[in-house]
Amino acid sequence: ARAFRMDNPLVDFGGAVYQPGEPVNLCYDTFGPPFAMVRGLFEYIYLADGLVLKPHIPTGISKLEQHFPVRFGSKQVYLAAAGNGPITAVTMNGQVWNDFGQNSINLPFAQTPATAVVSIGMGGNPPPSFTPRIPDASQPPAVELAKIPFLESLFPILSPNELPVRIGADSDGGSRFRGQIARARIYNRALTASEVVESSTAVRPASSQGLVADWRLDSTDGKVFENQAGQGLSARATGQVGLTNTLHGPAVVLAGNGFLEAANDPRFNLTNSCTLEAWICPQIQAQAGGRIIDKSKVGSSNGYLLDTYPGNSLRFITELGVLSYDAKLIPGVWAHIAATINQDGALALYLNGQQVAALHKEKTSNLASLDQRVAKIRQFRARLAEAGLTVSYEAAHARLALEYARVTERRFRLVDGGGLAKLPARSQVAADKSYLSTLSKLCEGLEKTLDSYREAKDAQRQQVWKLWRAE
Repeated sequence: ARAFRMDNPLVDFGGAVYQPGEPVNLCYDTFGPPFAMVRGLFEYIYLADGLVLKPHIPTGISKLEQHFPVRFGSKQVYLAAAGNGPITAVTMNGQVWNDFGQNSINLPFAQTPATAVVSIGMGGNPPPSFTPRIPDASQPPAVELAKIPFLESLFPILSPNELPVRIGADSDGGSRFRGQIARARIYNRALTASEVVESSTAVRPASSQGLVADWRLDSTDGKVFENQAGQGLSARATGQVGLTNTLHGPAVVLAGNGFLEAANDPRFNLTNSCTLEAWICPQIQAQAGGRIIDKSKVGSSNGYLLDTYPGNSLRFITELGVLSYDAKLIPGVWAHIAATINQDGALALYLNGQQVAALHKEKTSNLASLDQRVAKIRQFRARLAEAGLTVSYEAAHARLALEYARVTERRFRLVDGGGLAKLPARSQVAADKSYLSTLSKLCEGLEKTLDSYREAKDAQRQQVWKLWRAE
């Protein structure tokens, strides 16, 4: 894993990671090479009446056990091998199997049992004794993640980070905004709709309550832009930043070769809610858009950002969710924009005082809801078993989610009870979050797949859909 840079192979041929500074760097592309290698240990030739197996096991491997089955129609084949060289002996489910040659093994479909354990002796070695770890077919027990107290704290609405706040560029200095910005504000709470309307019609903020930063983009030296909220947190120009006066007051002119930056400060690390607000006069933006207010690592959704992606649209990104609106911002025309997210997970985008997009995202850490989703999947899998569909894809996906839920709960109970040694704080949080996030995604993947069966013409999919919707 280290030699192949399985943490992340996408940058500089594995010489660097795609998201530096993040506690976990792993991408699914990473698993392609090892899976391809495992798949390449045997060649599988599927014929009309059977399967031909051809071992291609490197000489460095003297013993092999595959505890996962190879699908052969409705049947499953588990493989084990010992030695190297030509095939000299084979057993199936412990019984001698003679239908083989020096380089291949024949498995006629009619003679292969539903579960076939094929052990192969090579180079004069006897077939190895092999009992695959076949999963228990019974239903995993119910989980109760909501009863583990510390889990709720793992998923704040907004994730803190150590990045500065930038006006006009992303954390790598790219995605630069082109146009003028007259005012930029950050609140540590979600403004109400009426407050956004009031703020859009006046230069002064609608309220000082929760106002962390209010940059009136004027400067005596063209370099330092003071925070009018009076709490320090001044912004400094990087690169070429112009100044101008407009109907909306002083403004910076950004032509793609400069931006403003306010150093990281604990007051910028909002966790429960926020409002981002600005007066902008955009030019035509690149398709990749331009950052307006940004405190988020490129390639991730930590922190928060408000930008024009794609082109002259609007977008608001938090870890909880992404909200977009095709604003068709007119080049050379001033617009008041705002984005809010509250502690209940409600996101909103505003253009000139009007709400133009909204989204409510349930937190991954809504543990009671996650428990309910897992419970529904348990009931669904039981119905599949009653209908004789235990070997279906849907049943396999359901079982994966249920097994992972059980592993997740067991792990967290060990952590909560001191049964696992603590990692450094940042690593511990990242590891804990990855379990809940993965479980949520396993549930979501199955839910979306099953919802797509609603209008299916296939009879089995219609049957599965009805089992999923059954109470």
